[in-house]
Amino acid sequence: MSIPFDITTKQLVETGPADWLALAGIDAPDAMIIDSDLSALTAEADKVIKVPRDRPWLAHMEFQSSYDGAFGQRMLQYNVLLHRRHSMPVLSVVYLLRKEADGPVMNGTYQYGVPESGTGVTFKYRIVRVWEQPVEDILNAGIWALPLAPISNVRTQELSLTIDRMKKRASRELTHSQEGIFWTATYIMMGLKFPNEFSENMLRGVREMEDSVTYQHIVAKSEARGEARGEARGEVIGAKKGELLAARSILLQLGTKRFGSPKPQITKAVDKILSMERLEQMAVAVLDAKSWEELLA
Repeated sequence: MSIPFDITTKQLVETGPADWLALAGIDAPDAMIIDSDLSALTAEADKVIKVPRDRPWLAHMEFQSSYDGAFGQRMLQYNVLLHRRHSMPVLSVVYLLRKEADGPVMNGTYQYGVPESGTGVTFKYRIVRVWEQPVEDILNAGIWALPLAPISNVRTQELSLTIDRMKKRASRELTHSQEGIFWTATYIMMGLKFPNEFSENMLRGVREMEDSVTYQHIVAKSEARGEARGEARGEVIGAKKGELLAARSILLQLGTKRFGSPKPQITKAVDKILSMERLEQMAVAVLDAKSWEELLA
């Protein structure tokens, strides 16, 4: 999954873990995010949620926007490694964000073994196909799951009403800064299904989104692509620049939420980062770092 979608889904789950569990049919209002870093074991899951019970367990949440023929194997790997690290049972849930992510292996089961020996492993995981979810269910879900509403099972002619209902809930339940995150996430999610121009028209007038630095950088990315249209090399360069801008902006937004507004030298240091891989690693490390300085280190 590309950086904007990846970081957006992680941020939404981090902000409202119980909302996303409920959407997968799991009632756990006391759920909490825990460390999902498995770098010592060569893997990193999207998000891991702890469900406190007499016998606590973990919910591993993965998001897919494209098809992966080896997906079941990867889910098993994450599940086993998380169980090994935390010594708790693990329920794996995948959110397929669009139809293009679906396919033959996306059946909720991964099996392997040696038939002649009568031994093997059968691993099961839960699948949520977002485009099949009734929009009414999404609109009545937890607030941080609502950015999925426009890409759920909703007719295009009903989108305007859907956005209006989202606006009413967001204005009641979120602060101004939270609304900026909420609407920018909605815009990014809509990009999985609709052209940018259509999404911008549907969300026109949402001041909190238009004020968002992240949204402004995404628009700048689109403009960069437009300016380079007609030259293949220019398109690639423009896209890379735009993705870097969006990734840096999202990192600054996540860090501000955790550490407070960055000093000018911090912002300059982030602006100099040219590696998408490093920006993604830093976005994940925000959960564990204690300060801007530690994060940059």
